Amino acid sequence: MSVKFTFNGRVVDLIIREETNRLVVHHSASHYGDAREFDLWHRARDFKMVGYHYIILNGYRNQHDTYNMKLDGVLETGRPIDVIGAHAKGANPDSIGICLVGKGPYFSVPQISTLVTLCADLSRVYGLSSDNIKGHRNVGVTGTACPGFDTEYLRAIVRRMT
Repeated sequence: MSVKFTFNGRVVDLIIREETNRLVVHHSASHYGDAREFDLWHRARDFKMVGYHYIILNGYRNQHDTYNMKLDGVLETGRPIDVIGAHAKGANPDSIGICLVGKGPYFSVPQISTLVTLCADLSRVYGLSSDNIKGHRNVGVTGTACPGFDTEYLRAIVRRMT
């Protein structure tokens, strides 16, 4: 089943995700970005829209910005949560994509705090164990070091929260 969704002034047809079995954590490998910027980059690669469901900002929205502490750790939504993402080839149909802006393992405390809270909340909502939180490098068709850190530490923290 598909649904029409408007993002950045464009209407796109997206497919509803039938099940959610895992959360997939990514890094952007860029020093800046937000949902709008990633939407532009992903559409340039022929995606319908931004591939991630959530983006966690690092304080730099675009290339020429100076650091904005109020934006560090801010959670933005990308694709609607109930549709199939475009973030981990081979793992998209049953996963939620979360992207930390920056290059791992160098993330801020506010970003990690937001990531932990988001993963704990989504794990509760979808009835997932912390073992279902994966790094991009651990799922689908991969050849990447993304998200640049071992997600076992993240799973351990979330395990204590859920």
